Amino acid sequence: KNIFDHDEGEDVVSQVETVLHSTGGWRVWTGKRFITLPMLSCLQNDHKWVGSTWWDFFNDHIASALRPESIVLNSQVITVDYSVYSDRNASNIIDGNPISTVVCANGNTYQASYILVTVSTQILKENSISFIPKLPRRHLKAISQCSMGHAMKVFMKFRQKFYPPYFLVAKDLIKYSYLKESSPNFAQRDFWDEAFGQSTDCHILGVFCYGKMCDRYLALCRDGGEEAMINDLLSELDAIFEGQASKLYVQSTVAIWPNEDFVQTGYTHWSHEDAIDELQWPAGARNGKVFFAGESIPVDKGNWGFAHGAAYSGKDAARKIVELKTGGKFKPTSRSLCSCCTIM
Repeated sequence: KNIFDHDEGEDVVSQVETVLHSTGGWRVWTGKRFITLPMLSCLQNDHKWVGSTWWDFFNDHIASALRPESIVLNSQVITVDYSVYSDRNASNIIDGNPISTVVCANGNTYQASYILVTVSTQILKENSISFIPKLPRRHLKAISQCSMGHAMKVFMKFRQKFYPPYFLVAKDLIKYSYLKESSPNFAQRDFWDEAFGQSTDCHILGVFCYGKMCDRYLALCRDGGEEAMINDLLSELDAIFEGQASKLYVQSTVAIWPNEDFVQTGYTHWSHEDAIDELQWPAGARNGKVFFAGESIPVDKGNWGFAHGAAYSGKDAARKIVELKTGGKFKPTSRSLCSCCTIM
């Protein structure tokens, strides 16, 4: 509900449609046959968009309400200068608030009273953005305590459906720490029917891979391009589904986030949960003026790594900025274990 709230009273809920991603449990390929395992309780409320995506939702119901000049594309931020906050005699003040400066690689600069940083944690770890002054030690320590494994998605189109709504491969569960993100051996690979609940004649199989298993596919791409990776997946699917994958294959689309210059990774998992709490506090004097948000900084303990978790995080940071601007202080985030559904 909260993520659909609109300040102008627009009934967003009536304009979007989702479907419960009810797959009847985990289908697991043992190497000889499929068995069914009960779905984890935390996944039983997963929903899928119908005829839409998260990008469509943000574009249609959030970005569309902004002035066109509010979103500047193709402008890599290289410096965030909030040093004015350490200068009590600073002349660069508007409405009693010192103004910070953001510098882009193309030479453009932008000024604001508050700055919200939403880049991936890997970008912060790589020091791709220079902060002036340096971020507080507590923030730097928190950033150093996160891990971000490689991740990718593949969407494979077939002439007809031959696979269950959702399935895993048993050897993945045996070889890797599938449900223990903090483990250095953590890896995840999921297969699902992307057309589930949609009004379409297309047959799309989605594949998500994260962690150590993704490294193998990255190596295949480096040596033989995306075609080598697709052929490897088709070969494995053929072994499971008696050659139907190669026979019915049409085309595919691949998203490899480690190869994206401004992403460089998958999603975050933390070796120390207290680090999340640190990044929910801003950097800068006088209650702070540089805030952080994103999938790695959830407002609860159940929504990290998801698009909706990033949205909640951004909304919570915006709340703090409004409270700070209007009342001089903000209410800290109170994180709790959330059992709310996810939307994919």
